[in-house]
Amino acid sequence: SWGGCMELTQNITTGFSVSEDNCILYKTKFLVKEGSTEYITTSDYVYFGDRYQTVEPMKHGAYIGVSGVARKVKKIYVGVNGAARKVKKAYIGVGGVARLCFSGGGEVVYSGELTPYPKTTSYVSAVNFNKKLLCVGGVSPLNTVIYGYSNSLTLEEMIPKLSVERYKTINISTENHCFISGGNRSGSIMSNALDVLDVSFVATASELSTAKSDHAAVRVGNYVLFCGGYINSSKMTNTIDCFDDSSLVRTNPFTLNTAGACFGASLEECAILSEWISSGVYHCYRIDSSLTHTFQTLDKGGAMNTLGRYAVIRCNNSNTIIAVDSSFTLLNMPESSFTFSNTRNNVTNVLEGNLMITNGQVSTSVESYDELFTKKMLQDAPYTKNRCATGVVGDYALFIAGISTTSSSSYTNTVFHYGIL
Repeated sequence: SWGGCMELTQNITTGFSVSEDNCILYKTKFLVKEGSTEYITTSDYVYFGDRYQTVEPMKHGAYIGVSGVARKVKKIYVGVNGAARKVKKAYIGVGGVARLCFSGGGEVVYSGELTPYPKTTSYVSAVNFNKKLLCVGGVSPLNTVIYGYSNSLTLEEMIPKLSVERYKTINISTENHCFISGGNRSGSIMSNALDVLDVSFVATASELSTAKSDHAAVRVGNYVLFCGGYINSSKMTNTIDCFDDSSLVRTNPFTLNTAGACFGASLEECAILSEWISSGVYHCYRIDSSLTHTFQTLDKGGAMNTLGRYAVIRCNNSNTIIAVDSSFTLLNMPESSFTFSNTRNNVTNVLEGNLMITNGQVSTSVESYDELFTKKMLQDAPYTKNRCATGVVGDYALFIAGISTTSSSSYTNTVFHYGIL
């Protein structure tokens, strides 16, 4: 059967993958027998002499008949306590599994520039917490300041400060806390500082077990994990620091198989990590809420984002994008228009179920992928931008400060944003 063939030989580098409905895909297109429109599934058998071709996937969405013509539904509202509430997502049951059938996030559009950031800087980090987009640290000079954007895009300097001045921190938030972890004191000196904010924005200083930079931060169950990374400019670590979100007690439940720079994404049921080991060798981990973990070795990997129920990996030195679901199944997404020569140069943001990817310092082009993996180009950004803070607050995705040219010291204070139409 095709399913048996995929189990024995599946390798994402060949272009084959399996959809969530057990259909066979080749380079994101469905496989059919020549002359047929019926998708090949994992239960179909391979016969000698069969010829195959690929077809584009059918368009997804919700439609309603108007004067005999199918019109795509763009917005749905339901009444809640006498008020109209916008439906963001709708699901339908298929084979006992909830499948996304409507995403009402609207279209992502360029929305203009905002008042310049208070500092001309780079390596600012951003995280959404308690209706604020918090912007942390930065270089030139190092600082401890935390700024916050509100849903109305008003910027204010927050009362708490970082316990240690640093830049390139890795941040993550839960309903209860915001964790600002690690980062750099200089190009070769990393930090083990951990600043934890509660919902009243009161800060508590804590520590990681070792200095960390270029590490991953993920949440799973009641835990927040800080995984791998560099402890100095030439040495990496395989440690995992696990913090209980209630008690803030740190444990080290297990280690990565190998020390390496790490990227992560958090899904509802688990967390996914992509760890760089060496050229062309990556470890991909799945960690569940009991901290049980499995991994597989891949020849591709890179920076990650959460897009709906998928962890999306932008693969280094290629234009390949891989989606990983909670069952640890890998799917190929449409190829990017950009080459991820250094994934941290391609700035990303996720707004209302749309993954936005810029071309970093190369051009002002911006592309997006929705949760059905549909790709499209957006209106260009006003500037090239790299190593800037990105994050979402309210209905807006912000791109803050950073480096605007190919010079590594050409810092900017510009801020532009995209919104939902």
